[in-house]
Amino acid sequence: MVEGFLNTLLDKEIKDSFSIIRYNNQQFDLQPLCRLTYNRIFLISKGSGSIRIDDETYPVTANELFLLAKGQVYAFDQHTDISGYELCFGDCFWEKTPASASNCKAVLFNNAAANQQLCINTESFSELNTLFQVLHAEYTGEDYVNKLDALAAYLKIIMIKIANVNALMVMIALKTSCTANF
Repeated sequence: MVEGFLNTLLDKEIKDSFSIIRYNNQQFDLQPLCRLTYNRIFLISKGSGSIRIDDETYPVTANELFLLAKGQVYAFDQHTDISGYELCFGDCFWEKTPASASNCKAVLFNNAAANQQLCINTESFSELNTLFQVLHAEYTGEDYVNKLDALAAYLKIIMIKIANVNALMVMIALKTSCTANF
């Protein structure tokens, strides 16, 4: 069980069950554990330190994603420093995305522990980083009538891209494993 589980805080309520934050050399002080009520994606362009997710500790470096599902417990360890994005979305926001995106969400978040940390190649990272930049600009821009629908569309694209990156990594791992067995 996660150490200090009794001192766990609940996620804060976010407007419209969606947010995206840009971090630039954000250093974390000692944090209490947080029980997530929203799904969360951290896209890390550079970093140092570590993140605790449930009973595991993961190093924070660069060109990586952390996928956290609602219900999980997490905290960045003291003196962890990151640059990148934090994307949060709730199930009610996810319902705004077309049904075809549901498979991607299920693959990535239904067994989040299997996809907790994804180290990605430079090309895929660059593509995802661009999508996160555009999503962040849209999120922080002026409100308009269909803004939530536009944000949901960007989220769908990001989820599809992450699911494809994850599938490619699994295929590479299987090929490497099969080759090593011969």
